[in-house]
Amino acid sequence: MAAPPLFKLVIFFLTCLLLSPVTFSAPANIVPRAYEINDPSLPPSVRSVCENGPNSTTVSNSTRLANGVTMTTGYCRGKVTLPNGRIAQNFNATAAGVSRPTCPSALNNCISRFGTQFQGNGWVSKCGARCDSTCYQGSGGPDPNDCQYIANQLWGRQPALFTLDPGTFVLLTYRSCGTGIQNQIVSDGSGCSQKMIYDYPDWAAVAQYLAWNCQGFQGARGGRCNGSSGIYVPNTSDFYIQVYTN
Repeated sequence: MAAPPLFKLVIFFLTCLLLSPVTFSAPANIVPRAYEINDPSLPPSVRSVCENGPNSTTVSNSTRLANGVTMTTGYCRGKVTLPNGRIAQNFNATAAGVSRPTCPSALNNCISRFGTQFQGNGWVSKCGARCDSTCYQGSGGPDPNDCQYIANQLWGRQPALFTLDPGTFVLLTYRSCGTGIQNQIVSDGSGCSQKMIYDYPDWAAVAQYLAWNCQGFQGARGGRCNGSSGIYVPNTSDFYIQVYTN
């Protein structure tokens, strides 16, 4: 006796279901990755980007660019010691006892040199701002040619301006070299902007100088350039640029 057509259809459907490969669909909304500081996918030099050490470092993103350079961004938690001996937090920091004019303005070198990309948005212009360099003592520093490669990429980036919120950093790494910049602007408590605007050509020039003048044969392992004085709080660096081994 032949099986009914409906029974054959059910058997065919069940056979196809059992033999078909299992597939999984990705969720519609993927939660952004949370990085641990010891994540092996991160560049090693990320543990040195914040001056208060790796435990004060939070990584937001790390991406390998088409030119082979890895860009890592995040922010540095911790405290800033002010000239009067008081401690201020990196975010919405105040400097009690420091008398300064309300919101003094920085030279608009960013706008005069690179255009009006961020004009009127409350950014503190630090383009062309002086920084004082020191070398890290030791040996085993980065290959300056690797640092030079990063500098060459910075000189070619367009648009030339970029911004940093308070306490945030950008770290660029290539092979043995890492160079980072962090916004350390401390407010005087009057609600002045702590948002910073800077440019890639100046970063490139500082990184190149540190790479070639703080080498192992000179008794150094990279170096650091501190902004010479804060816009709101004297003798407090508004930013720093580093070069070190990756």
